[in-house]
Amino acid sequence: KKFVIFMILLIIFNYINIKYIGIGLIMTKVINIISLIGFIVINSYISYFVLFDVSSDTCNKPWIWRPLIIRFYNYIFSFIGYQKISFMCIDERNLLETAINNATDLYGYQPNVDNLLDRLDNVTEEDIDNLDDVTCDDFIVPYKKYMISIRNEARLNPFGSLMKRVQLVEILTNRLKLDQLFKLYPEIDQEEIVAPVFITGLQRTGTSFLQRMFSLDQQQFRTIKSYEFSNPIPIEKEFYNNDVNGDVDSKKLYNDDEKRKSIGKSNVNFFKFLAFHFFAIHWIDHLYPEEDVLFLDYHFMSQVGESMYNVPEYSHWLEDINVENHEHCYEYLKKILKVIQWQSSIINGYNQEEKENISMLLKSPHHLEFLDIIFKVFPDAKVIHTHRYPLESVVSFISMVCHTRGIFSDSIDPEEVGKHWMKKTQLVLDRAMNFRKENMKISSNQFIDVYYNDLVNNTIPEMKRIYDFIDKDWNGSIDDGLDSLKRVKKLTGKHIYKMEDFNIEKEELQNILQPYIDYYNLSK
Repeated sequence: KKFVIFMILLIIFNYINIKYIGIGLIMTKVINIISLIGFIVINSYISYFVLFDVSSDTCNKPWIWRPLIIRFYNYIFSFIGYQKISFMCIDERNLLETAINNATDLYGYQPNVDNLLDRLDNVTEEDIDNLDDVTCDDFIVPYKKYMISIRNEARLNPFGSLMKRVQLVEILTNRLKLDQLFKLYPEIDQEEIVAPVFITGLQRTGTSFLQRMFSLDQQQFRTIKSYEFSNPIPIEKEFYNNDVNGDVDSKKLYNDDEKRKSIGKSNVNFFKFLAFHFFAIHWIDHLYPEEDVLFLDYHFMSQVGESMYNVPEYSHWLEDINVENHEHCYEYLKKILKVIQWQSSIINGYNQEEKENISMLLKSPHHLEFLDIIFKVFPDAKVIHTHRYPLESVVSFISMVCHTRGIFSDSIDPEEVGKHWMKKTQLVLDRAMNFRKENMKISSNQFIDVYYNDLVNNTIPEMKRIYDFIDKDWNGSIDDGLDSLKRVKKLTGKHIYKMEDFNIEKEELQNILQPYIDYYNLSK
């Protein structure tokens, strides 16, 4: 509507100019072009000047939040037929070839791919249904299944297809780089992830707030920052040279990390330009911690896919395969954590005692579904389990999923999303409650239950209780930074959501959640 009004005004200006003013033809064209560019730029960057409230009644109209230039991009490439354009196609073989070429061309080494492309070409339906022989270093089968679903079901628009391609090439390239690092620096594999702390609970129950408070205490906790998910390992070519002698220059590694932070900041700024409304739902900053489920996505077996895209066949497959197969994801997560811990120790010059005092802190609602796997891979882990009266928080997350999918697709069905995540929530809660009931010793000694109202209304006393549980000293770091964390949310608009926007019956949702509400004695 704004564009139509703008064009009408421009036509009126041109008419008046020709009829009465008489500015030259060249100057008129210059004015028209500058006006058009200015209109696009202002509308694209309006998020930097205006705070928006985001309502769930716009979930099925994702384009209204898009910058104008992204809309033009989608219109043009939809008309051209973007599926056949090489730099936009979602083809698993092409993506893997690109990642292998990146390793060779950008990082100067020939990756040991062990016939990855041949394996990819020869994956059968039987392979997809049976992952028993797969290891944490073998991602080909889940990758193949994921790609089939993305291609056939996700309904990506042209820009969404381009963004997904960029993300997948990034993940595949990082996997190849990680293999090279383990080969060149065998001491990485000797790193021990001792007593990691997992924050988990249903979405929108205070997990992010809790994680960000812990990130203030860098003397005792190591969180995973947002910038590290796209570049968790060095980006400079010299770290991958086969001639390295095994010693790493801490200054060079520090400078490399600073470059990664700069890239992360640019990525966040671009995402704000692309989806400014999303910041009213979930604030992102390149130096703030984020969910490590994004690392589980490196093995193509996480909730990330079904949160960001419509991939029902892939989601059902994840639920139907043997739960034990999800252990591969967590084993690969452990490999990434070893690299991050190794880098941190070198950059900060930690001695052994200082290193042992810093606990790796992880956070994701995804972990709630796989508590049994967590304690297989990290037997000394401690879990902070967050709780909140779930009726509103579940609807809030469903709205978040719809708005996330709307960044990459024009075809969003809020009712379909609501049904999927109601069923998923029931599955997750059942698995989590069953694990804790059947493993009372672990539940008593390695879990602490944290209630949202206590966390928000009595933050410092509640945090001290959690510190006691994980055997850490209260050093005042959170006291000093708490106000700044609470101010962050005021920088955005409000997230407004209603059950009826997803055709959710309150009674049906209540029945799904009632066993959880009763078990943890939750109230509004």
